Amino acid sequence: MSQPGWQIGLATAGISRRSARLLPAFLLAAAVTIVCSMTLLAYAVSNALQSSLTLTAAEEGASLLDLFLGPLVQELATADKLSGESVRKLDEILETRLGRRSKSIEVWLRDGTLAYSTGNKNRVGTKSAPTEINAAFLGQATAAIQGSADQKSPHPMIEVYAPLYRSGTKDIIAAGKVLNDGERLADELRDIRIKSVAIVAAITAPMMFVLFLLVRRAASIVRRHRIALKRKVAETAALALLNDKLRQEADNARLESIQSNERFLNQLGQDLHDGPIQVLTVLGLKLGELLETNDSEAPDDGRPSFADVDELLNGTLTELRDIASGLVLPELSNLSTTETLCLAIRRHEDRTGTTVKYEIESLPFCPTPLRVCLYRIVQEALNNAYQHAGGNGQRVTTSQTCNSLQVAISDSGPGTTAPPQAHKRGHHAGLGLDGVRRRVEAFNGSLDVISATNGTRVSVRIPLANSTN
Repeated sequence: MSQPGWQIGLATAGISRRSARLLPAFLLAAAVTIVCSMTLLAYAVSNALQSSLTLTAAEEGASLLDLFLGPLVQELATADKLSGESVRKLDEILETRLGRRSKSIEVWLRDGTLAYSTGNKNRVGTKSAPTEINAAFLGQATAAIQGSADQKSPHPMIEVYAPLYRSGTKDIIAAGKVLNDGERLADELRDIRIKSVAIVAAITAPMMFVLFLLVRRAASIVRRHRIALKRKVAETAALALLNDKLRQEADNARLESIQSNERFLNQLGQDLHDGPIQVLTVLGLKLGELLETNDSEAPDDGRPSFADVDELLNGTLTELRDIASGLVLPELSNLSTTETLCLAIRRHEDRTGTTVKYEIESLPFCPTPLRVCLYRIVQEALNNAYQHAGGNGQRVTTSQTCNSLQVAISDSGPGTTAPPQAHKRGHHAGLGLDGVRRRVEAFNGSLDVISATNGTRVSVRIPLANSTN
């Protein structure tokens, strides 16, 4: 069954709308993905460079602390506090060029006591060492970028923690902390971030442009294929409609052929009855009159007598009447499907003098062409059962499913391989199973013939959905 054109059109329109929304959605998803990926890459590069610069600042700060503070704190190797002279010299350090970058200097003992501070002198002697001092006493120089506490200086500050060694040895006698101005580092980091973003943008822009060209080209190809597909779908829909129309015309032609054939058979039967049969009947009457006035015995010279001619004429009339009665259908227009099958069985019983067992359900009303087909099927199958099986075990059964009608005619004879029993009363030559098969196929049905030594079964299945249209 072909798909209606309007359903194909709606499906194609839905595909077109989805394809039209696919391009901007794909571009948006690709742009978001690439921008996020490149942003993360720039952030990762910036953080990596910041860590590298911070480590460099820590190493530089450690060298400066050891260079400037180391000689002034050597007395902490044997004492727990600095002398006044050492404190004075340490205070003067911020007045040198080092003071341009360093804002404060602190010196801590291993037990966490603050030994020196350029800031709040009241804190000297207290134990409030930060955790970073522990790393310094382990010989590690660390640095961290901190926000500025001074509102007038928005630049960040760099805290550097480094160990202070005894001269000429690797013994750590104290830990120093210097707070340097981070303006230059901040400027470098800002430049690095800007350059990273610029580099990423320079890489991303061509990628996005190339991706856009590829997607637009793919969308153009899809659009052309969609147009071609719509044209093909329209052609297919038109062909489907034409095919349905041709199929309907072919079905109508088959039904018309069946009806024309039945009309021809009826006319042939009527012509046989009204023509040769009537002439032969008159001839028989004339011969009867001659038999009454002449000797009916055979002449002595061996020529046929009037009695022989009369017997041959009566046999011919019987055969012609059987043929005519088989060709002419009874009036079926007012009969139901069940009554049609019963009529075929009853006429066969009257014509052959045999008995047919049947189980016929209450069948739905079928159109006249189909009822004629069922009548001919039962007539031909029962005639074959009478001819080849002598009418033994003749049986007709019907069944109905939700969408088909089944008729089975069987006998218990020796099968069609046995020699036909000619000259039986009421026998006439039928239309043949090939003719029945053509009738069944005209209604999109099927016919199966199973012949064995214990009998023959003719089974017919006709779809009601196609037959009742």
